[in-house]
Amino acid sequence: GTMSTVTGTLTIQAGDPYTSSVSVSLFLTSNSSAGTVTQMRLGNDGVLGAPEPFASNKLWTLAATDGVRTVNVQLIDSLGATFSTSDTITLDRTGPFGSFIVAGGATVTNSTTVPLQLTYTDANPGMTVRIQIDGGAFSAAVPYASTLNATIPAVDGAHTITVQVID
Repeated sequence: GTMSTVTGTLTIQAGDPYTSSVSVSLFLTSNSSAGTVTQMRLGNDGVLGAPEPFASNKLWTLAATDGVRTVNVQLIDSLGATFSTSDTITLDRTGPFGSFIVAGGATVTNSTTVPLQLTYTDANPGMTVRIQIDGGAFSAAVPYASTLNATIPAVDGAHTITVQVID
């Protein structure tokens, strides 16, 4: 019989390292040295499903547990040769968690520049921060930092500072 060698690739969500949804898109490529790749078996975390017709684009549902998720594929050609590969993505459906302290905990300041100490954590390292003063418009998002400054109006009285941390 003819020997066949199958190769291919699997890419989850265009190569993004993180997703907040269990529903992702897969992109697959395949090549067979002697036959044609006609089928594939897909699975989560090493458990493959039943064979189905090969498709280069496929909507897929990840295992619904936050953390690193693995999608596996086995490509099968018309001569029965197979090739297995996988890709990973981190499922992060939980927003950042933490708190912030205004002016080191002081309740009164005589400066319009107020230091904020942020202590937030998230599975996704690419957090950004927006600041809102007294219910106004949010500032443009800036990269997360443990210390940021807010500027309050030069008006005596209570001011509300809202911090939004985005993952």
